[in-house]
Amino acid sequence: MNTKNIVSLLFAVTVVFCLGSCKKNTAVDSSDDTIFDAASKHGTTEVLVQNDNDVLNSLDNSFLEGKTIVANIDYGLPGCAIKTVSGTFPHRVVTIDFGNVCTDSFNIQRKGIVHIQIDGYARRVGDSAIMTFDNYYVNGYHRQGKITWNCISRNSDSVVWTRRVDTGKITSPNGNYWLHSGSKTVVQKGVPSPTEYVITGAGSVTNSSGNTFVSQIISPLHKIVGCPRIVSGTINYIGTNHNALLDYGTGVCDSTATISIDGGSPRTITLL
Repeated sequence: MNTKNIVSLLFAVTVVFCLGSCKKNTAVDSSDDTIFDAASKHGTTEVLVQNDNDVLNSLDNSFLEGKTIVANIDYGLPGCAIKTVSGTFPHRVVTIDFGNVCTDSFNIQRKGIVHIQIDGYARRVGDSAIMTFDNYYVNGYHRQGKITWNCISRNSDSVVWTRRVDTGKITSPNGNYWLHSGSKTVVQKGVPSPTEYVITGAGSVTNSSGNTFVSQIISPLHKIVGCPRIVSGTINYIGTNHNALLDYGTGVCDSTATISIDGGSPRTITLL
């Protein structure tokens, strides 16, 4: 083979190699975007589910006992949230109707109905609560699914629940939806008046294309009383080709978090 043919062959091989590499990088970028999107959606999910925790804990013992069954009394929710209770204590069903729009002091807008089946007060060992939704929206996010709390520990300083989400589905204001499930441990610091909630555990998020990513809380999530959002903690997401790390920050009450892909530079996102 002469020199001209050798040069031509090497050029052809180089072109083929370059084309192959370019295609490979495009696929990597697409996968990167997919897990980034899943982590972003799940970051909002955790904020929404912790908001459900606040709704449950807005019900005081007297209300559950039936001593004060009056609509429009503020038990931690705005007066526009109409609360009714049925059944005989300790087995109660609470309905909270937020109407067409109900805005709280944190400017969180809710509408629709939340149903809570409660055994006991939901705060003693052995007590439980099951929450479901009826055309329920939070800041435009449509909520579906079932959440179950079981109280497993209580002392003078804290209350501990397991919290399981089944058949969870969230549809954003723009119509995009995702599925979520998981099992968490929720610790309330401060008894009887909470100061913060600490969350650990694992779960999963599935996008509308059917891609599922497993999530694991790496450093506990912290939700302080007086802030409607998670203020710190990290979650790791595992995909086929990439991992993502979501970081809620260092304790500041804001609506931002960051996501890093495979240890790369963090990108800031805006949550609920």
